[in-house]
Parts: sequence; structure tokens; C-alpha cells
Amino acid sequence: MGSATTCGFKLVKNCRNRRSGWLSRGRPSAPKARTCASTPPLPEFPPWHVSPQRFELAGIKLDAGFIYYAYPGYSKPTGGFDLDYYEFALKAAYTIGPATLLGAVYYSPDFQLQSGAAFYSEGGVALALPFSFVLSGRVGYQAIDRNARFGLPDFWNWSVGLSREVLGFTVTVAYVDTDVSKRECGGQNICEARAFASVSRKF
Repeated sequence: MGSATTCGFKLVKNCRNRRSGWLSRGRPSAPKARTCASTPPLPEFPPWHVSPQRFELAGIKLDAGFIYYAYPGYSKPTGGFDLDYYEFALKAAYTIGPATLLGAVYYSPDFQLQSGAAFYSEGGVALALPFSFVLSGRVGYQAIDRNARFGLPDFWNWSVGLSREVLGFTVTVAYVDTDVSKRECGGQNICEARAFASVSRKF
């Protein structure tokens, strides 16, 4: 079995967030449910994949790994909680003709903001279309031990996206949503449905 270490970089606010998607950053992901404070953006380095193990069993492609999310520059206030956290992850893919069935599970023994054990599961399908387009859909569920500390209830999320590779880049247009109400989201609109476009590239 081969192994590799990869990393990514992006700027985010000081948020309580849940990235729910695949280990691969090039695939569409569901929205981040977050409650943000009015602070300067902090650099986040998600994810560090430490020696992901990729193997195949009975035609099912499996990918297991360890992911660490870091927020350099963040100082935990007195009485506050850590933003950094880590997860163990396992994803699977099985191809039947033009369709690929997808599944993933993530487990953190101490989720962001020290909100206790958290478990995320997701299932979906990716369908190869003419002209190299890919239509994908996913449904996931996030369960968190200490919801009050995290700032959100356990929630469902789902997404539908259309993507295509162009000159080595993956261009995606997607619709994403959760079942978190505006009241449960702290009176903000950031948990509501939205459409987005992204451009990504694997290295």
C-alpha cells in the first residue's frame, strides 16, 4: 500500500465550522455550518493527511487516513476553547458503469471547540455524463456530543453539483443546504441554502 502526505491552505474567519465533504479538495462539498465572531481572518491548514492508506477490496476502493485542522495565530482566550481538532476518516467508492457510489465516515474524539466526540457520515453518487461532465449528489449527517458548546444541533446536509475538468482544473457549480434553521444558526443566514462555483486543482 502506498502512502502520501498532502496539505492545503485557505483563509477563514474565527468560526465554529464543520467542513463536510471528501478528503479530496477537488470534489464538491456541503456547506460549512458556522457561527462566526467579528475577528480578523485566521489561516487554517485543512487538512493534513498523515499517511493515508489506499487499497481495494472486492472492487471497492477504500481510503483511510488521519486529518488535523490547525488555526495558526489563534490564541485561546481565558475560559475559551481550542479551535484545532483532528479526525480519523474512511471513504469508499464503488463504480458500476457510469455511476460511482460514494460513502465516507469521519470520527473525532474531541471535535472543534472541545465539543466532545463527533461522528460524520455521508453517502452519495457521482454520474459520468457526456462531454466529460460529472453530476454528483451527497447527503450527510453530523452528530456532536456537546452541541451547546459547538453552537449547533446535530444536523443533516446535502448537495448537488456539476463539475468538469478544464485545462487540468476542476470547475464545479453546486447547490448546498442544511436542515439547520436560522434560529438554530444564531439568527444568521449562513446555514441556509446557497449556490456556489469553485475552481480547484490536485497536485
